[in-house]
Amino acid sequence: MQKMRDTMSGIDVFISPSFRGNTLRITNLTGHPSVTVPNRLARLDDNPLSPRRAPSSITFVGQLHGDDDLLSVAAAYQSATGFHRKRPPIG
Repeated sequence: MQKMRDTMSGIDVFISPSFRGNTLRITNLTGHPSVTVPNRLARLDDNPLSPRRAPSSITFVGQLHGDDDLLSVAAAYQSATGFHRKRPPIG
C-alpha cells in the first residue's frame, strides 16, 4: 500500500486497459478506487470489413478516498465519447 501511495503521489487518476497487467490485483489489494467504462467496439476477427464486434473497456484508477475525482473524470470521458451508448451489430 505504501508503494502504491508513493507511486500515485502527484497523480489524481490514471488510465489502464481493463483486465490486463496487474491493475485489478493492485487496486483490490490497496483499496484504490477504480471504475471501468466502455471505450470501443473491437473487431472479433482479422477481416476489417466484418461487422462482428465486441465491447472493450478501460479502467480509471484514483487516489485513496478520491472517488469523487475519479467518477468525475469517468463521467466526463463518457459524456465526451458516447461509447456507453454503442452496441455491437447483431448477426
